[in-house]
Amino acid sequence: MPQIDKIFFTSHFLCPECETMEDKLEIFSNKHYSQHLLDDYSFTHIIWGIIYGLTLKNLKNVLLANFIFEFFENSFIIVELYKKAGYERTFDTWINIIGDTLCVLFGYLISKLGKIKAIIILLYIEIMLNILDKDSVTKMLITIFNTIIKTLKNN
Repeated sequence: MPQIDKIFFTSHFLCPECETMEDKLEIFSNKHYSQHLLDDYSFTHIIWGIIYGLTLKNLKNVLLANFIFEFFENSFIIVELYKKAGYERTFDTWINIIGDTLCVLFGYLISKLGKIKAIIILLYIEIMLNILDKDSVTKMLITIFNTIIKTLKNN
């Protein structure tokens, strides 16, 4: 049975790549992805919060789904799969996981505005992310699919 520290992610709370405390405490940074409270991926977490809110209905289920996602996203198995497929991937810091969770909660609140409004906001965010060539839910699903295909081809 593997030890929990061999399965789950890093113990870094703040960005280990930043040299000064001022840089480590930046709220938003796209220099070191998944290392600060907010980054370019924060928008996809808002989208997932909307999706979770529309489908899972209550806050407890939304938080559980987010916990499961963060656990697997930051597991050694998933990080290694991405690396084997040629993608650059590091573990999230604890502060980034907190930021991701806050964004999911914000998305959940958007879902409570009503189904039509929530879907319009979701589509707007997704379209803008694609126009700006940023990570989006669509791109993430394509990346996961491509990662699985590359991994299967390599084995």
